[in-house]
Amino acid sequence: MGSVGSIAFSPDGSKVASSSDDKTVRIWNVATGEVEQTFRGYVGCVVLSPDGKRVVSVSDDETLRLWNVATGHIEQTLEGHTGQVRSVAFSPDGNRVASGSDDSTVRVWNVASGQVEQILQDHAGRAYSVAFSPDGGKVILGHSDQTIRVWDVTTGAVEQRLEGHAGSIWSLAFSPDGSKVASGFGDKTVQIWNIATGQVEQTLQGHTGQVQTVAFSPDGSRVASGADDSTTIRVWDITTGAVEQTLEGHADSVLSVAFSPDGSKVVSGSEDKTVQIWNVATGQVEQTLQGHAGRVWSVAFSTDDDDHHLVYSVDRSKSWVTWKGSRILYIPLDFRVSPVFMDRSTLVIVSAHHQLGIIRFWAGIEAGII
Repeated sequence: MGSVGSIAFSPDGSKVASSSDDKTVRIWNVATGEVEQTFRGYVGCVVLSPDGKRVVSVSDDETLRLWNVATGHIEQTLEGHTGQVRSVAFSPDGNRVASGSDDSTVRVWNVASGQVEQILQDHAGRAYSVAFSPDGGKVILGHSDQTIRVWDVTTGAVEQRLEGHAGSIWSLAFSPDGSKVASGFGDKTVQIWNIATGQVEQTLQGHTGQVQTVAFSPDGSRVASGADDSTTIRVWDITTGAVEQTLEGHADSVLSVAFSPDGSKVVSGSEDKTVQIWNVATGQVEQTLQGHAGRVWSVAFSTDDDDHHLVYSVDRSKSWVTWKGSRILYIPLDFRVSPVFMDRSTLVIVSAHHQLGIIRFWAGIEAGII
């Protein structure tokens, strides 16, 4: 069995899809920990459809494949790219797939027929990231040519070319309502774009390095950002462009930020091997989580709606899960927590011996391993 390269949750959290360099894609039942389907002969990143019934997988053979989760059969092989496929996304209704490739195109595919509906080409070079807007009507691409492009999925026309940075695009985030995009660039700025007009509404300046990470608050009123040679996180009011809080406390570059589901806290991961939890209103650190042996690549809050928030963090060697600021679970070194995924109160990890671990948590009681 080969190393596990990609994991994705189904929308209801009941299944996990994983791909491996042993040329399989497996569908796991979260409740039982059993494999429900094994798809053989293909390897690459995997994305589950919004209804959880299909998986699309990509690899370096320039094709995509659509799998039926229930039967394990390939429904469609999507052929047409002439370069490695780097990114893929389902539309919100699950009827289309968008894929970005080294051949300088984004292709929009009809899931039912397997046919290309649109070939979107208005750039040169690699298409590293692609995403549908929340309403499914647009596709957005961040590109190394310093331009963000917004396409109309129906017509294939470029609606907007968002230009104004002097460096490569490092990070992108849609606002929750899909009306805005936040971009972090190599020119040390964050820009807030109006998708309808294509205009920059705000240019947020103050970072001293490339902006590695941006995140919208759940209500869309604020953006948090971190940079590669800065020890601070900035929380911006996107209406006024003002810095609401400068969160200072890390000893090295900030690599990842995320808001809590209620927007009251920010969690950050840093090159300094720590995770910090911040109170947005006061700007104070509520918790500093230490124990990682390497840089913290990514952090996130779970999406629980009650009064407890699970925070997980990722580095190359070990990880803690905290509950209400207390460490409740240490993940052993043998479990190389990259990738790690959490959906509500379920954590998925992969060991160095290619074992999938599914851990679930309940408020007020101990963590249990399924």
